[in-house]
Amino acid sequence: LGEWLEQHPAVSQVCYPGLASHPQHDLAKRQMRQFGTVLAFELTGGRDAAEQLLDRVALVRCATSLGGPETLMCHPMTTTHASLTPEEQASSGVTPGLLRVSVGLEDVDDLWRDLEDAAMIDGLSRFGREQSRRRLRLERRRRARGAHGGLRGLPWTGLRAHREHT
Repeated sequence: LGEWLEQHPAVSQVCYPGLASHPQHDLAKRQMRQFGTVLAFELTGGRDAAEQLLDRVALVRCATSLGGPETLMCHPMTTTHASLTPEEQASSGVTPGLLRVSVGLEDVDDLWRDLEDAAMIDGLSRFGREQSRRRLRLERRRRARGAHGGLRGLPWTGLRAHREHT
């Protein structure tokens, strides 16, 4: 996902130690077997673009907590770091277009398509009408989780396997 985000024209920066472009990638390789599932990325359109993306994602859930089997995303400037002054936010690296993501068990292709579709300003993705139909299916799948936000009814093999082992 980080590699895909690095190539996306709406993204100006990706912060993930698993990427060769990360300033501490070599240190992370020495200290970690795997690089984890949390990353952050900066949208070129700033806060407006971040809010639009958060409003448009169908598969990715918006939450301030970044733990769970589903992919979660938050806008630190308006959630976790909202109590800081603009100067404190800036010195902490929290910018208007920054989004933080905790990647879940969903298929990465589904995540790419969800983010791609949500990033399109005119609402039409390069995936065309099929993507619009897919988005509706994803929204139905999201609603199938129920009001409690659980994973009931999701057909992903990875989630079924996760439930069997927990």
